[in-house]
Amino acid sequence: MVDLKLLKTFVAVANHSSFTGAAKERYIAQSAVSKHINLLEQELGVQLFLRDTRMVRLTQEGERFYHSCVQILEELDEAVTTLRHPRQAQVGRLRAGAFSVLADEAVSVLRAFRQVHPQVRTQLDWFEFGQLIHQVDSGGVDVAFTMGFARTGRPHLRRRTLERGRLQVLLSPYSPLAHRPVLRLADLAGLPYYSMQPNVTPDGYLSIMRFFAQHQFQPQLTLPHSSHESMLLQLQLHDDGFGLMSKFQYRRHPGLVMIPLADEEQPQDDSFDLVALWRENNENPCIPRLLSVLDTIYPLTE
Repeated sequence: MVDLKLLKTFVAVANHSSFTGAAKERYIAQSAVSKHINLLEQELGVQLFLRDTRMVRLTQEGERFYHSCVQILEELDEAVTTLRHPRQAQVGRLRAGAFSVLADEAVSVLRAFRQVHPQVRTQLDWFEFGQLIHQVDSGGVDVAFTMGFARTGRPHLRRRTLERGRLQVLLSPYSPLAHRPVLRLADLAGLPYYSMQPNVTPDGYLSIMRFFAQHQFQPQLTLPHSSHESMLLQLQLHDDGFGLMSKFQYRRHPGLVMIPLADEEQPQDDSFDLVALWRENNENPCIPRLLSVLDTIYPLTE
């Protein structure tokens, strides 16, 4: 039987990616943290962490073990609470993740869910796109709030559309096109196009390139950026370029002008929609409850 304190130390190290952070959380010496991890690895017969001078990272085996440990510790905590305070017991657990720029939408949904189901333990974590899809696939989260293109090539994922992804052109307020009520792709011909690096959101990059190809539009590509924030800064800095993304992604960004793309050039598929995704074989009873709440916030229009 594995000592419970070893599991708690293991989870703390994984959460902080640091032995020092885990020691502070557990109120023990850093040497004790190292001893706990060494004992646990010896008992399990696997390496749980990759260690270097900058940080501590989970191995593949460690990541799988981490998700199981989190669930075990949460269920144990819930069992103790139920025994000591029956009226305060939480029933069920819903783990959600959000693609970075969709965090506000995810928070709004989960707040509404908690109002209807206050006894369900809810958790929301922020992930980059690739990490988020991996979390859904591996069972790290039950539901992901992301873009429709995330389901490309993943038939095992179920989808609930929350909002259609109407594309908007992002411009500097000083762009010569900033006063237009509507824009067409032809208006953007020859202008520098600012985008993310393909490896940040590969499916998203392919989706936008496919969209351009369908409309026989050849964007003038600039050096791609490693984050949304960097891309937005460049758009604010340069008056002659443009970006293209769904309205809900940056509807509250004061430094840029957002102009709708013409109706006849809007995408016909769900690649740029705001969606909730979950694994088809996920039997968590909280998922149907969440879908019921989504029906009240985002009525089906399809």
